[in-house]
Formats: sequence, C-alpha cells, structure tokens
Amino acid sequence: MKRATAGAIFGDTFRVFGKNIPVYLGLYLLYAAVTTALTLLWARLLYGIVVGTIAVPPNLATGSFADVLFLFFLATLVVAFIGALIGSILTATLTYYAYRRYRNEQVTLGGAFGRGVRRFLSVLGASIVQGVIVACLLLVPLGFMGAGIFMFNLCLIGIAGIVLVLIVPIAIYIVIALSLYAPAIMIEGKGAVGGLIRSWELTSERRMTLFVALLGITILSVLVSVTVSLFLGSSFDPYVRVIGTIIPTMITGSWTVIFGAVAYHQVLPEEIPKAWPQLIGTWDSS
Repeated sequence: MKRATAGAIFGDTFRVFGKNIPVYLGLYLLYAAVTTALTLLWARLLYGIVVGTIAVPPNLATGSFADVLFLFFLATLVVAFIGALIGSILTATLTYYAYRRYRNEQVTLGGAFGRGVRRFLSVLGASIVQGVIVACLLLVPLGFMGAGIFMFNLCLIGIAGIVLVLIVPIAIYIVIALSLYAPAIMIEGKGAVGGLIRSWELTSERRMTLFVALLGITILSVLVSVTVSLFLGSSFDPYVRVIGTIIPTMITGSWTVIFGAVAYHQVLPEEIPKAWPQLIGTWDSS
C-alpha cells in the first residue's frame, strides 16, 4: 500500500480543487441554485411566502392542520428526491473528473458528465443504502428519546441519551468505512452494493486516517458556512438569506467529492492505478 496520511489526503484535496476552481464552484452554484429555487417555489405555492428552506408555516389559516402537514411532507419529499437525483449526477461526474485530474490525465468535463450520467443510479443507490443504515442506527434511540419527552419519562430519556452517545461513533465509523463507494463505482465500474463492499475493503486499514482528513475538511466547511451566515444569514430580506445558503454550498460542496477521489487513489495498491487508463478507456468506449 502507498503511504496515505491525513495530511496528504487533506492537502491533495485542496490542490485538486485549486486546479479547476471555476468548474467546481460553477457546478455547485448551479446545483445550489436549482435546489433552492425548487424550495422557494414550493414555499410560495404552499404558503404564499418566501422562506429560505422548507418549513411548517406559522399560519395554518389556509387549511386544516392535516392538509398543511401533508403538503409540507409532500413538498419536502419532492425537493429531496430531485435534489438527490441532481446531486448523484454531480457526485458521479466530479468523482470521475477529480480522479483523472488528480492523476494529471486528460479529461473533459463533458466526457466526465457522460460517464456520470451512465453511472449515477449506482451512486444514488449506494448513497441511499448508506443513509438508511446510518438513519436506522440513529432513529431508534432518537425515537425512544422522543417518546420519553412526550411521556415526561426522565429515565427513558436518560437511557436513550446514553444509547445515542454510544451509537454516534458507530454511525461515524460506518460513514468513514463506506465513504469511497463513489470512486469505486466510477473508476472500477462497481454497482451500488459492490461499491459499498469495495469501499469497506479499501478503508479497512485507513479509517482513522480518513476520519482525521475528513474532520479537517468538515471543520473548514463549517467555518465557511458560519462566516457567510454572519454576513448574510441575519438579514431581514429573505432573498439575501437565500443567497447566504447558496454561497457555502457553492464553495464547499465539491470538497468531500474530491476527498473521496483523492483518498481512493492514495489507499489503492501501487500496481492497480497503473492499469486504470486502459480499463477506463474500455469503459468509456462501451
């Protein structure tokens, strides 16, 4: 195995980002603008007001409580579904693009997009499986905690809180272990489940390294979001607040995707990446 360190992965992630900043910023600006526009459209149609995110309206005078909740959940599901589709295409495209750029190979954004469109369903499927696993782990103690709050049962709340504290590290461990499914799908041609299994294999000896590198990227992303929020998030103008939600996504959205491509290359055995150009050429022509 090549020596993959947290510092090397962190540094190379931002070196790849710096090679084509306009590409990453432009695509995630488009992604954030489209998903935010959908949210605003639903809010306008449902509530007749402009809000930065989907939210239960403060005024229920337009219909019964059940009707409003139904529309709220319907709007949330539709926006989430469309966002997941677009996000999976973007993740598939930029994973392939960033990996090739990291290896200093010739790749066009159009070519990467074509491959991303062909493979995005596998990326989407893998992300859903990963999300369901993590959600199931967290929802059980959260459900008991909610029941305890509803029944004013401090004992149940305490037990659920302890279980939640114990489960959160397990959930983080699973996220790290499965974090390389996208490059496994895009570079090796794996399916959704195959990509998750391959990620588990590749990260088996590098999970703490990947955790530290991803933690650094996450902290930097939070700092960017907080900084933007301080300037734009407190505005009374809802459109300014909307811009405040778009800018952080535009800047930081590609970082975890690039991280996956860089980390994947660094944890591969030395002899395997040498064969990828021939294999990739075969897949691209198919």
